[in-house]
Amino acid sequence: MINEINEALAKAIQSFSSNYSQMRLRYSFLCVKAEAEQLLSVQYEIEQATLQIEDMAEACIADDYTFHIFPKEKLYSILLPKAIKEAHPDFKVEFIDSPYTEEEEDSEEGSEKSARPKEQILAVGVPDMTDELCDLYTKAADYLYNETKAAIDLQYSLSWTKVTTHLDGTSPEFVKSLKEDLDLEYDIHKSQVEKLHERKLKEIKESNAYYKTNGKRPLYKDKAKERVIEPDPVDEDIQERILKKFNESIQGEDKTSSIIDESADKFQPGTMIFN
Repeated sequence: MINEINEALAKAIQSFSSNYSQMRLRYSFLCVKAEAEQLLSVQYEIEQATLQIEDMAEACIADDYTFHIFPKEKLYSILLPKAIKEAHPDFKVEFIDSPYTEEEEDSEEGSEKSARPKEQILAVGVPDMTDELCDLYTKAADYLYNETKAAIDLQYSLSWTKVTTHLDGTSPEFVKSLKEDLDLEYDIHKSQVEKLHERKLKEIKESNAYYKTNGKRPLYKDKAKERVIEPDPVDEDIQERILKKFNESIQGEDKTSSIIDESADKFQPGTMIFN
């Protein structure tokens, strides 16, 4: 009986987490800000072979809205712009002088610097948030949010129904403990989904406000910025319940809970995405 109950709870948690992760991935392809997942679809077909972007270049997120792409060979400098445009027709693509190349020192005479041309890299920017795109992205974000929320709600209902088929002869206290475990996992993931949705809508709104005020956003051409992305805060109620369950597990009172605290890993600007 216990094995069947634990299996049902574990599958529910895995499903909650999977739905949340899928929502995060699909949100990244709305391309409001530069996110590493957006480059996964960049590839080039050549001589019956497929070159993925990691085969052709190194890349980093230079700032919130711009990638810097470093071609590994001159041939790839020709292929990459086309591959990027095929994957993301609305992306802005431009060759720039690499801000990462050290300047040549003056010659001994101190007269002229080397005439060698600077290394060229690609600056790639996400689309400008026009009113039309803002409306499209907002509707897409709402649709994905509602779809994910419905999937988590359905899994919660199915999981508890399955658990109840194994509860004959158990005490009310045991049933209450199981229900609290499942409810906590459900509320954790539901809160994560809600905060992800709120953050994406805020990003869309802020990008549209920038466009209305400043017009097209220029590509970022300096060295990659460094910043810290603050994680979404955890609701106080959920924090208290997690602490309660943790204390119970230490005291040996909780035999079934498997609380997770899934962090929203993100590529930081300046971090090499692949090399």
